[in-house]
Amino acid sequence: MRDISASINSLAHCALLAEDFLYISDSIKNISYHGKETFRDKYKLNTIVDTESNFKPHNSGTNDVFGQCNPSSNMGTCHLFALTYCWISLRSGQYAKKVMQRLSIWSRWYLVTDVIYARGPIHETFDVLDTAQTEICDLFSDVLSRDHTYPLMICGKNFMRDQSLLLLLILLLIGVPLEHIQNDFGFTVQQIESCPSQNKGESDFLKAILLTDKHWISAVAQYLDESFGGIENYLISGGVSRRAISAIRKMLLQDPQKS
Repeated sequence: MRDISASINSLAHCALLAEDFLYISDSIKNISYHGKETFRDKYKLNTIVDTESNFKPHNSGTNDVFGQCNPSSNMGTCHLFALTYCWISLRSGQYAKKVMQRLSIWSRWYLVTDVIYARGPIHETFDVLDTAQTEICDLFSDVLSRDHTYPLMICGKNFMRDQSLLLLLILLLIGVPLEHIQNDFGFTVQQIESCPSQNKGESDFLKAILLTDKHWISAVAQYLDESFGGIENYLISGGVSRRAISAIRKMLLQDPQKS
């Protein structure tokens, strides 16, 4: 678990972001094991955003809570240990359809994940931005724009793909300079560098992440600019109001007037 606000401020040599408000983590394994004492009391968190779409296995012992949730949906929230727990899947049905379209009939015996890994982290991220716009925008509208959301932690799988993307979108929206985002991402790369890979596909994808490193940040920013006119227009076209965008900036920036 890493304090992004403190990291960005250290890199910027100034109080750019409101500290102790924004954290990133790999898999938190079992929320029920850590419980309120860790997340609510120790880290003072109000919200956990989990990009692990299959959340029940690592939240054993919380069936009474998750009975109120809809695990088949791509995004939702419920209350857990006095926290707001939000799950979001960036791999929607549209994403799966897009991947399948790249498989010729003769190659469909191969794992779909091989196609994803072959795309590499940059183009795979473009696919996610195109097909998960609804889920991403719902997160910004319904969760990130509310003052009781923060402090917030974004977590997910150990490769840090989805939580890094959501964090990047947040930082771009509030106007953090690319240089600081790229340098901060270097700390995430160091974290995933030690991740154990389960197969060659995962190993190749991890190597691709390490090789693209800072290029991934600039490539995503450029894609948003060229395809949507920037992150703000991407969110607005997906249904996020200007009021919600303004609220996010106001809460996360030390001085919102600078955005």
